[in-house]
Amino acid sequence: MELKYETKAPILGIDVSKYQGNVDWPRVKAAGYAFAFVRLGYANGDGSIVVDPYFERNLSGAAAAGLDVGVYLYSYIDSEEHARIAAARALELLAGRALTMPLVLDYEHAAKYKEFSRAKNTAICNAFMEVVAAAGYLPMFYSYKSFCDSYMDMKALEQYEGLWIANYTGKIGVDNAAVWQHSSSGSVPGVAGRCDL
Repeated sequence: MELKYETKAPILGIDVSKYQGNVDWPRVKAAGYAFAFVRLGYANGDGSIVVDPYFERNLSGAAAAGLDVGVYLYSYIDSEEHARIAAARALELLAGRALTMPLVLDYEHAAKYKEFSRAKNTAICNAFMEVVAAAGYLPMFYSYKSFCDSYMDMKALEQYEGLWIANYTGKIGVDNAAVWQHSSSGSVPGVAGRCDL
């Protein structure tokens, strides 16, 4: 998939959720991190969203410290219709706020999605991202490499910004990923405990 923005030298980023607790965003910025993906929460099968209790403070804190900020939503969504509901709800929760990074669907729950066909999994993701794109946000798909290989038709997602891929083997392992999550056990100044890098 062709990236829709200029590719520059790699920059460092993290993702955070309630599991990191209170983040000292100026320390994160001072340590050389340029962007953050903040968990909005998770979407249930029916598209309803349970908001991460640290969403607002992480979104505002990261932006105030000068980091580029995107948002991700963990998915348990079970149909295209419910994907559209989840996307609409996510947009309501963002309330028109500008993001400088994509709005991401985190689609990786293998215990659930192994029961669906590649076509159905891909259609659910496309339905979500269509709504996001129509609202003027940049949509993105997140998963890990073996999930993509086993349960997705990645060619059918190519119209979108592409991929935030998790792969902890020391290599990206896919072509044209926009974001590579290379560790789930990073140590970052200003963040308590482990952090995705």
